[in-house]
Amino acid sequence: MVHHTRKASADDWLDGISGTTGLTGTADSLLVLKRERGQADAFLFGTGRDMPDLEMPLKFDEQTCRWRKLDISAPEARATSDQTAVIRALRSACGAGLMVNQIAKMTDRSKQATSQMLRRIEDAALVEVRGNLWHLTV
Repeated sequence: MVHHTRKASADDWLDGISGTTGLTGTADSLLVLKRERGQADAFLFGTGRDMPDLEMPLKFDEQTCRWRKLDISAPEARATSDQTAVIRALRSACGAGLMVNQIAKMTDRSKQATSQMLRRIEDAALVEVRGNLWHLTV
């Protein structure tokens, strides 16, 4: 069955499916493609009896008129441009880990701003600190 989502925003993607909870409660599997108006990026959310929960970042290819899966995790896809710069710096370390001042230098930010950014990214489970070195978790 193909259905639609409601216009009102919802914290849980399942709550965005239009209709009663009986509709979502009786389906074996549910998939929702969620995209902001005018954006080429989207997320495919899914859950079901015979499938693991799914949250997949996608990009629309206008030339082929197809969605393609992005090779990044969902939390990384939600990262801001500043957070992405920190993630790239850590990725360039090839798993060795970096100190805050090294990341600050690589991203052209102050040590204090970099430290705050790392804590926010840590809350999103994208990075972790071991000793005094920061590492990617994704």
